[in-house]
Amino acid sequence: MVSLTIVSVILSAILAIYWYLTKTYDHWKRLGVNGPKPIVVFGNFLHRCVRPLAVIDVGYLKKYGTIIGVYDGRNPVLLVAEPEIIKQITVKDFQAFADRRSLTTEHPIINKALFLNTGDDWKRLRTIMSPTFTSGKMRRMYHLVRECVREMCDHLDVITNHSSGSEPINIKPFHQCFALDVIASCAFATKINAQSEPNSEFVVNGRRVMDFNVWQMIPSFVFPKWLNRALGVRTQFVEEPSEYMFTMARH
Repeated sequence: MVSLTIVSVILSAILAIYWYLTKTYDHWKRLGVNGPKPIVVFGNFLHRCVRPLAVIDVGYLKKYGTIIGVYDGRNPVLLVAEPEIIKQITVKDFQAFADRRSLTTEHPIINKALFLNTGDDWKRLRTIMSPTFTSGKMRRMYHLVRECVREMCDHLDVITNHSSGSEPINIKPFHQCFALDVIASCAFATKINAQSEPNSEFVVNGRRVMDFNVWQMIPSFVFPKWLNRALGVRTQFVEEPSEYMFTMARH
């Protein structure tokens, strides 16, 4: 009798957990929105971690149309690829769609980033940052960006001239170094020569900031915040390379 009670409690707990994890998975179906079938716990987010986003989104577009319903864990997310609706969301009705998804880290500085804030905090940060990107200041940055482009093209020419011509070239490191050159020149007033010195401290840490760990990203998007705290799951944003960049900014 006792064992039967224990089994019943365990089964009830399993069914309750399953119901909790899947109760939102009919959201888009009830609204008549097509989309891929979600996986329990992960929704459709796992797919977006193991394949290039562009490939996945184009596949969704061809299969389901320009309005697609997906899930980040249990959370319904609407993907919009209809130009007129995008314009309405980002311009006409922007006041109703200004906030991004809730994604906080364990680091108090990173949590102040523009793309992690919402509501009045986001508006305040946007007001502070907007003067940095006026047309006049962008024009003054232009020659710095152009110099970085020239260095990237020169380095690419060197690589292609020394290759057999039949081997593919991984273009990602070139673009990473280009992005870091632009950031260092425009934001830190520092020349780092990332293309020719890929092992410098700034470049190594900058690359580590950009190279996200999939298994650290999934809990951030999929699991509830309280569960991440209970399991001790931390995002990659709090690791060494981010601290290096903070130190550079402070000095």
